[in-house]
Amino acid sequence: MLTRIRYTTLSSIALILAFLPACADTGNNGDSTVADTAAAQTNTQIPAGGVAAQDGNHEFLRMMSDHHEGLVRMATAAMDKGTAPETKNDAHMLHEKQAMERDSMVAMIQRDYQEQYQPKIMPKNQAQADSLNGLSGKEYDRTFYRMTIDHHREGIAMIDQHMGHLTKPEVQQMAEKMKSDQQKEIAEFERTMSAL
Repeated sequence: MLTRIRYTTLSSIALILAFLPACADTGNNGDSTVADTAAAQTNTQIPAGGVAAQDGNHEFLRMMSDHHEGLVRMATAAMDKGTAPETKNDAHMLHEKQAMERDSMVAMIQRDYQEQYQPKIMPKNQAQADSLNGLSGKEYDRTFYRMTIDHHREGIAMIDQHMGHLTKPEVQQMAEKMKSDQQKEIAEFERTMSAL
C-alpha cells in the first residue's frame, strides 16, 4: 500500500512537472510581444544562445536589433512589390535607415559586450511580412504602410519600456532619436496612406 502511494505521488509530481511549461505560456498565440515586454521589464531576455543580457543596454540593443530586422525584411519586399512610387521610395528609405541602425546596434553589442549577435526576426514581425505576400496593388501599398505604422508604434513602446534601464549615454541618445524619427514617420505615413 505504501509503495502504491509513493508511486502515485511520484506520478502526480511528474505529471505536474510535465505541464509546467504549458502553464508558463504567455497566452499570446505565437505573438512574442507580451513575452518580450515581460522580459524587458525584468531584464531577463535570453536569446537562442542561452546567454542572459549583461545589463539593460545590452538587452535593449538585442531586442531592438531584432525588431529592426522585421522592418528591414518588410521593406525589402516592398521595394519591389509596391505599386505607388511613394511606397517604393519609403520602402527604400526604411530599408536603408533600419538596416543602418540595426548594424550600429550589432556593432555596439560586439564592442561593449564581446558578443557576435545575429538579429532574428520576431514572430509577430514575420507574420506581418508573410501576410503581405498575398496582396497586390493599392491594397499592398496601404497594408504595407499600416503595418509599418504598427511596427513603429511597437518600437516606440519598447523604447519607452527600456528607457529607465538604459545607462549608457550613447544608447540613450540612439533610443531617443529612434523614437523621435519614428513618431515623425508615423505622421507622414498616415498622410500618405490616406492619399492612396
